[in-house]
Amino acid sequence: MKKKDKLDEEQIQLFWKLADIEKYGCAEVKILNGKDAYVGYFRDPETLTKAISHFNGTHNIYFGRSPRPLSFMDTEAGNKMILGHSGAKNTDIEWLTSFVMDIDPTSAERPSTDEEYQTAIGFAKKIQEAHKGSAIIGSGNGAYIWMPIQPIRISDKNRERLNNQLNVFETWGRSFLKESHLEDKLRIDKTQDWVRVYRIPETLNVKRQGENDRVYRKCEIFSPYDFHVVDGLAQEIVSIQFDEEERGNSQQKKTAHNPSINQQRVSIEDVCRYYGFELKPYGGKLRGVCPIHPGATNELSFMIDPEKGQDGMFYCHSSEHEHRPKDGYYKTGSPIQLIMTKEKVSWSEALKVAREHIMRK
Repeated sequence: MKKKDKLDEEQIQLFWKLADIEKYGCAEVKILNGKDAYVGYFRDPETLTKAISHFNGTHNIYFGRSPRPLSFMDTEAGNKMILGHSGAKNTDIEWLTSFVMDIDPTSAERPSTDEEYQTAIGFAKKIQEAHKGSAIIGSGNGAYIWMPIQPIRISDKNRERLNNQLNVFETWGRSFLKESHLEDKLRIDKTQDWVRVYRIPETLNVKRQGENDRVYRKCEIFSPYDFHVVDGLAQEIVSIQFDEEERGNSQQKKTAHNPSINQQRVSIEDVCRYYGFELKPYGGKLRGVCPIHPGATNELSFMIDPEKGQDGMFYCHSSEHEHRPKDGYYKTGSPIQLIMTKEKVSWSEALKVAREHIMRK
């Protein structure tokens, strides 16, 4: 049954801190119920909470991942929800302050069952282990991994490059899903949408309702709450050279004393050379016996594409892997993800290996 639960203002303030919106613009909120669509822009969590509270339980309430330009506060939707207001476009977005991975059950029925919901939360916890500082948010149907990063200014010069690298990171997520043997139970949504919106914690997910164990749930932030900028994530997402003015002010000070962050990068070929992988030319690619599955003998089981993404990609389809995915690849990813696989280490530890042993100017 739908009901208007009172919103916990402390939880919304916690989410506001996680989203890190205020320093870089304003927050966009969307409220939907199938036929009506409201949009509003906010600069503080208290005003936002008051504006959305009476919609909770009858409408689905969403929050834009990326800050919207501060000038949007001067529109009719500044500090209030306006029916039929158009909202931001991708070209309006000026800052990337976080990366969000949206994990949902593959079932078309909504809401999810308790088992489907807990499977999504469990997989999110595995990703959180690889990216310390990220937060898990239960959407009421699946889970979000919300990863704060060092803010990056978006421009016409870097927008396409950022999109390409977000695609690489999304590919890693799907590869990790396959490694966990959950590709038939869970899916990861597309990430290349700068204006993408996500449910606000404390609000009720009221998208359809099934029978028995398919019930409405409240969106919630799972503990621990010690989220912080995810070490190295911004660098791996971009993994390209940026001018210092493309960074936030706090990052400019750091990069001035740490050129390895914005003047170095690692390619898939660099990683393969470092580990001594024996690969032979194959068209514009390189292939060989899979070096990450002991016992592999097929000389076609591993391939790298130096032109894919910003720094190249690797693909493994070794028959040594017992679970064959639908697209034929058992593992695929970026240079950093290859280091993670080879060394069996976390994301930040793989970045340390790259910086100390592999990176080139």
